[in-house]
Amino acid sequence: MRSVVSGAAVLLLVLMVGGSAQAQSGGNLDPYREFVQANRLASAGALTRSIPHYENVIRLAGDRYPLAHFNLAEVLRQKKECARATVLYRAYIAQGKEEDVLKEAEVGIRECKGATPWPKLTVQTKPADATIRIDGYVVARGANLENVAFAPGEYVIEIERTDHLPRKETITLTEAEPLVLDIALTAQTFYGTVQFKVEQSDVTIRLHPREQESTEVIEIREEMTSPLRVVSGKYFVEIIKPDHQRWIRNVDVGRDANTEISVNLRRELPAEIR
Repeated sequence: MRSVVSGAAVLLLVLMVGGSAQAQSGGNLDPYREFVQANRLASAGALTRSIPHYENVIRLAGDRYPLAHFNLAEVLRQKKECARATVLYRAYIAQGKEEDVLKEAEVGIRECKGATPWPKLTVQTKPADATIRIDGYVVARGANLENVAFAPGEYVIEIERTDHLPRKETITLTEAEPLVLDIALTAQTFYGTVQFKVEQSDVTIRLHPREQESTEVIEIREEMTSPLRVVSGKYFVEIIKPDHQRWIRNVDVGRDANTEISVNLRRELPAEIR
């Protein structure tokens, strides 16, 4: 039987964090010191006492210390908490890069699973490049979760993507029954403002959305005295006045920003001298 924290993993941990004690994070907690303390406790057989320290590392800097997921999984496997251990093994597989530890994680999952058939979970997101968490741990980043076995039980699934509203689902996996989740994320709507300063009066201003979900044209036929709040993004803008040349531009309205557009329309030449 392997040790609580495998020799390969401990060596890698020391190589990764040795001499890198940096500015403290999260109040008085430093992920480097928490990592070192967790490894010392786990190696000494103080499994339960090591758990909160590993959890602190993952909470504060899990992306910088992916091996904390593996080591915590090893601790939990020794404590016979295989459902949670498997999630953490999967978290390391999703984020870790050390080939020998990746293989050890697969072995840990097989030992937890044994001969019992576990249900397989598929999480498909739209857009497909989201981050998927199970019980707070990242198990897929930038890709769907495809047909992955987990122990029967209840789990909290969280899906996140930049500029989209997050989704959270509580699921129950039943022994040997696969579950497929199709989750569509809603794009978050951000706004900016645009202000027109046109030398001429009685003009018509039209904003044609280029990338937004709504394609409805915004039309202004009165003088603007204050900025207009619109969905941020690109617009094709045209300003029209009889007997004047049409003014057209592509305008990018920034998120939480005000865009000022100053225009002086040119008079249209008479037809006989064009």
